[in-house]
Amino acid sequence: MMNTMKKLMMIVVATALVGTAHAQDSKAHEGRANRAEVRTEQMVKVLGLTPEQATKVRELNERLDKDLAKLREEHATARKTGERPTPSGQGREMKAKFEADLKAVLTPEQWTKWEEHQQVTKAKRMEMREHHKTKLEAAPNE
Repeated sequence: MMNTMKKLMMIVVATALVGTAHAQDSKAHEGRANRAEVRTEQMVKVLGLTPEQATKVRELNERLDKDLAKLREEHATARKTGERPTPSGQGREMKAKFEADLKAVLTPEQWTKWEEHQQVTKAKRMEMREHHKTKLEAAPNE
């Protein structure tokens, strides 16, 4: 009887763990799918975009996300087949095109504000990276 209870409990725990893992995976995928919208909303807030600009920027963000997702998928496929993806610079080219198209949509003042925002964001990212690096170096090896 006790053995049956243990088995039943293990099944319940395993089911709960699988459900949790699936929910986390779904949230991660949902976040990726929603990235263009979140980025557009942020840009509207930071830059004070007009509705017309917001529509154009949303289209640019969606195109960039779609193109980068395709590139990531190509690289993942190459890794699965044992090949090493060659750095082609395609991602940088896509981002450069995005920046050029974005610049055409924004006013000169908005563009300046966007560049400043990007620099601040990059500095924060680098600071967090250093913080985590320092934290990892200080952690005892197991």
